[in-house]
Amino acid sequence: MKNNRSNSDRLLGISIGANGGMNTEYAAAVFSAFDNPGGTATSPTGIDFKQLFIGLTYARKITASHSFGITPIAAAQSFKVTGLQPFQPFSADPEHVTNNGYDYSFGGGLKIGGLSRITDTFSLGLSYQTKLWMSRFDAYRGLFAEQGNFDIPANFTAGLAWKITPALTLAVDVQRIFFSGVDAIANSGNMALQPGAIRLGTDDGIGFGWQDMTVGKFGLQWQCRPNLTLRAGYSTSNQTIPDEQALFNILAPAVVTEHYTLGLTRTFAAMDLSLSLLYAPENRVSGTNPNTGPQTGSLEMNQYEVEIGVGFPF
Repeated sequence: MKNNRSNSDRLLGISIGANGGMNTEYAAAVFSAFDNPGGTATSPTGIDFKQLFIGLTYARKITASHSFGITPIAAAQSFKVTGLQPFQPFSADPEHVTNNGYDYSFGGGLKIGGLSRITDTFSLGLSYQTKLWMSRFDAYRGLFAEQGNFDIPANFTAGLAWKITPALTLAVDVQRIFFSGVDAIANSGNMALQPGAIRLGTDDGIGFGWQDMTVGKFGLQWQCRPNLTLRAGYSTSNQTIPDEQALFNILAPAVVTEHYTLGLTRTFAAMDLSLSLLYAPENRVSGTNPNTGPQTGSLEMNQYEVEIGVGFPF
């Protein structure tokens, strides 16, 4: 991130962020058991999904205790999926369901926020990010609802910071992510595949059934030295994948609901260097397969993440 203070009341900043690791890779064709009456899955099943965000922020103080910021956001996404041949007969566009290589989507939206210092030790922050309206994944318009439309959901965050001591700060955030506003993510439905049924790629086509998510976040920040800041955090959320949607979410088994983090920032003369570590303990969602009678299964995931960030003032 870069920023420029034109005077004490205004700030310009550029931020670049990315979401990676949103992929699954199975050694076999997971859905090959659905070959009748569909096509034959001949390649291993998996997806590869990435996102990139660039934001240009303008912020200024309204009063000595209140500030406001606005950030136009440009976004890009890439997506690839393999091994979904058995779903092709149930799509409005069978040739654009699977194994079409990488496709790209571009768009953007807006984020606004405010920060108020209530007392010398308490601060309150609010932010809202609109849905990021994205172009369609044309190569997969037979897979996603609304002919390949895959917007990025809106979210709202409220946070409170308490400066316990001059060097120690406790932060508490509550975030609401509106998955229900993106049909490709939120549309639900029974994945029973009946001959002649069109279940994918239409305006009301089946998605991943994700429900809106509420996330509670707690963090401690300790300015242990003038040039060194240490952090620790914990977050918890509701389960966004209902049991009855477990089958299709084999592609995206994001079932974890807790995260533990540690981090630090070291300040140098010309840059800031940040490091963070994340651990999400294993969680499970179990469901049934409507295509194979009483068969049951479960999705399980845990996560480890290492992140390095660099900031330059100008």
